Order: sequence, then structure tokens, then C-alpha cells
Amino acid sequence: MANTDADADADADADADAGDAADPDADGGGERLLTLVGIGLALALVVGVGIALLAAASGSGGSADVPDATWTLTTVNDTHVRITHTGGQPVAAAELIVTVDGYERKTTWEGEIADGDATVVRARQDQLVRLYWDGGRTDRAQLGRWRVG
Repeated sequence: MANTDADADADADADADAGDAADPDADGGGERLLTLVGIGLALALVVGVGIALLAAASGSGGSADVPDATWTLTTVNDTHVRITHTGGQPVAAAELIVTVDGYERKTTWEGEIADGDATVVRARQDQLVRLYWDGGRTDRAQLGRWRVG
């Protein structure tokens, strides 16, 4: 039996089809890889957004409430004033900040500040004295504001 050109072409096409079936890229392997990468990126994005939403919903993570305390300011002399805790919840000294005209002043407070505890800071006539509570990264509240008079 003689082999014709048509038979040879048919055999070549059959060999090519058999080779395509063995080649994973020929039936969409590349597309599957891209699909898996896309799904992985989408999942990573969803997880990231979920974590960000949880962090935002929980605030600064364990933040405390602003202490409910009363404070007074009295003039000691021409250059100093006294800030006194006059009632309410005790406050940790490390969480208190005193400023005079926007400049932070050191205090003598240590440990827990409770009713009757006081500190003296330098401040003159017409200066603005402020007392802040600083509860962490984003928690800060003004507890008192006085104009020295």
C-alpha cells in the first residue's frame, strides 16, 4: 500500500493533536495560573480591609475613658500657679500633661493623683494654662483650661 500525501498530512495532524493534549499550557494552564494569582490577590485585599475595619472599630486598642475629675488653679505668686485635683477619679501622673501658652511644663506629680494632690508650675499673669489627659496614641483630652489672672 502506498502512502499518499493526504495520509501523511492526516498522520501529522494527529501527532500534533496528541502533543497538544500532553502540553499543560495548550489547554489553558497559563490561564489557570493567572486565575489563581487573581484569586489570591483578591483574598489578600479582603483580609487586609477586614483587619483595617476591625482596627478602626476597636479604636486605639484598649483605650481608657477620659477620667472624670475636677481640677482647680490658684495663683501662688507672680511667677507660679498651683493645679490641684479637687475631686473625682484618680489619674496616673504619667497620663497628665500641663502646658503654659502651648509649652509643656514639668510637674512634681508621681504615681496616682487623687483628691488633694497638687503641683506647682511656672506661669505668669495672662498666660494660658492647660491640663491634658493623654491616654495613648490617639486618646487625648483637655481636663482644664485657665487664664492666670
